[in-house]
Amino acid sequence: MILFLIIIFSCVALIAYSYLCYPLLLKWLTMGKQPVYKAYEVVDEWPNVFVLMSAYNEEKVIEKKINSVYHSNYPSERLHVYVGADACSDDTNSILLKAKNAYPSLQIFLNDKRSGKAGVLNQLMNVLPAAKPSDIVIFTDANVLFEKETISHLVKYFKEATIGQVGANILNYGIEHQGISRQEAYYIQRENKIKYMEGKLNGSMIGAFGACYAIRRNLVIPFPSNILMEDFYLSMSVLTSGNKAILVKEAICKEDLPGQIQDEFKRKSRISAGNYQNMNYYASLLFQPFSSVGFCYLSHKVIRWLTPFLMISMMISLLLLSINNRFIAQLSLIMVGSITFLFILDIILEKAGIHFLILRFIRYFLHMNLALLNGFFIYIKGVKTNAWTSTKRDDKSVI
Repeated sequence: MILFLIIIFSCVALIAYSYLCYPLLLKWLTMGKQPVYKAYEVVDEWPNVFVLMSAYNEEKVIEKKINSVYHSNYPSERLHVYVGADACSDDTNSILLKAKNAYPSLQIFLNDKRSGKAGVLNQLMNVLPAAKPSDIVIFTDANVLFEKETISHLVKYFKEATIGQVGANILNYGIEHQGISRQEAYYIQRENKIKYMEGKLNGSMIGAFGACYAIRRNLVIPFPSNILMEDFYLSMSVLTSGNKAILVKEAICKEDLPGQIQDEFKRKSRISAGNYQNMNYYASLLFQPFSSVGFCYLSHKVIRWLTPFLMISMMISLLLLSINNRFIAQLSLIMVGSITFLFILDIILEKAGIHFLILRFIRYFLHMNLALLNGFFIYIKGVKTNAWTSTKRDDKSVI
């Protein structure tokens, strides 16, 4: 009985630590503390910047994205844009060809066969001109729109030699009451704050948002052919090589949000499978809990990835305890029944056009942990391709 109680309280403590205590700990540690990097307002000579983007069926956003990049205040002679279209079946290719006429420096590659995001990015890296020590690469997604100063804000921090990666501050649009866009926006903004504090504390931002991040070109390594989360793979490579990774608040990008929980479940499952891939690639960090990178990695990511298994362990322990204890059996029944009731209630209310924020958060949390579990089984079965399907985008969500 004592063993089961220890398991239950340990699981609860780990989940509470990662989701609640760790962000509060970071806030306390960074309060009144100067960042470990300098904020440079003036750059004597701007480096060459290569903006790399993989696109698959992005006809609704690709033109706006390219316009937002070229309307940047970054020196045009230093800005180079490369876009790889991954065997698109919509009008993405024709829109890219039209954009090529408007921006002659735009380099486009129209692939006939799907190779996945990582494959396209590897292809683009291979066709870049000879590298210079100061070159910077910006990886970004098609649905993420730049502000006029986004690129310059990302690049100026590389004036400090210890900085290897700079992540953008992702702000969201297309937020609606129905669906889960409000919950997803809250999650992303909370992640922004955590990543910023990790970078401020010791330059150990754990995983830049793949939507937009900059990295020194000499730190870019080839992506494995079947990698699902190439952004996290590259982010951890930067940190494990001894370089710093930070998030810059003023480097703002705007990204639309998914509205349907079913679509987000599929996306999160894919992301989760990629997370477990990366946990395997960077398994050595699991045994470095007292290093700055290892501590942040375990606290911010690994415990979260293990949360569905912690929840299952709790439920099994409660079930075994309840066999010989009527009170615990009743308590377990009430807990499981209440959670199930709230989950089903939110589905019914949503179909009736009624939306309660707290109920939707409960359902969102459960759905995302189910996606983590589903992603684990995808990973166990073996990831044979990283080709993806773009999230469905509505015209009204594109600003």
